[in-house]
Amino acid sequence: VCSSDLAHVEAQGQLEKLNKELERSDRELHKRTGSVVQRFRGVANVLGELGFLDGWSLTEQGERLAQIYHECDLVLALGMQDRLFDGLDQASLAALVACITYEERRPDSAPVPSFPTAVIAKRFARLAKICSSVQRLERQRGLPQTRDLAGGFAAGTFAWANGAELVGLIDGRMSGGDFVRNTRLVVDLLSQIATVAPDLTTRATARKAAETLRRGVVTPEAATLAEVVTGSVQGANTASENTAPETRENSESTPW
Repeated sequence: VCSSDLAHVEAQGQLEKLNKELERSDRELHKRTGSVVQRFRGVANVLGELGFLDGWSLTEQGERLAQIYHECDLVLALGMQDRLFDGLDQASLAALVACITYEERRPDSAPVPSFPTAVIAKRFARLAKICSSVQRLERQRGLPQTRDLAGGFAAGTFAWANGAELVGLIDGRMSGGDFVRNTRLVVDLLSQIATVAPDLTTRATARKAAETLRRGVVTPEAATLAEVVTGSVQGANTASENTAPETRENSESTPW
């Protein structure tokens, strides 16, 4: 056998190997494409069933949903549709929003949340039911599920909105840095509600609530953990003294 024949045999083997690789890649591509299509159909189905889509067009609720940027956007949009964020004072609205933004690090060992008012507890329960309904639809269609809501940061947010000092809000479960980070998440979602809520009064309350929370160590200027640790008590005391009287008055619970 001449050297050229050996080269031809080797080249033929390489060609067959490449063809097999191409066939495998083609199968993987079709599999992934099918999975993406299936997921897209599942998402569209959920959005249609919840009233966010009408055929291929966004409904009024869908237009609102498109302006919300959060992993629990469906729950928030449905909660606004059910007016669960309406009629609350600034501190109560902030506390309820904290139930959406907060995520327990160890859900299995998390203590039972303590809500500052009965109104917040009732509205959280209704939001949790909405979340369960969304999760059920997602599960039925094989979609990633929206995470559970958590009330573990509601009391802290409520207290901070009412001018409490940071030193009294930190315990063994949450550091100063965690408190600041979680409060800023609440501020961000309140700012979104201030632009998309159907009720204009709720928009105004959300805007004021965000401003109330944005004080002391939570301000953008207090950006480092060192500032949080060393300046938390002084910053909280100063902010508490400067809190407007009407802010405290408006924090009273709204009758259900």
